[in-house]
Amino acid sequence: SLPLSSVTACLTGFELSSKSTLHTLLVSLGASYTRDLNCAVNTHLICQEAKGPKYEEARKRGVHTVHEGWVHECRRKQRKLDEDDYDVLIQRETYDDDDDDKDDDRNLPP
Repeated sequence: SLPLSSVTACLTGFELSSKSTLHTLLVSLGASYTRDLNCAVNTHLICQEAKGPKYEEARKRGVHTVHEGWVHECRRKQRKLDEDDYDVLIQRETYDDDDDDKDDDRNLPP
């Protein structure tokens, strides 16, 4: 099965073009997508930054709040990665979807 088939994601804080790219990527990895955050349904909120009403609500209700790197790395490794390593509070980086050669092992243990 696809790596993110257990995921129901919502996005917050992104420009339309990024949102569209992330949406396509999520669906290609098997995730479901909702436009609005519903904490009873959503498992993940992919955040541009650690702020805003959707973010506060998700945090309060125990929905995973991750930055977009989580989605890109799940695609790269073809598996669902540990959300704690991509918590939007800990790390926010820009991931360039075209830059696949970059040696990006920062989130792996030594």
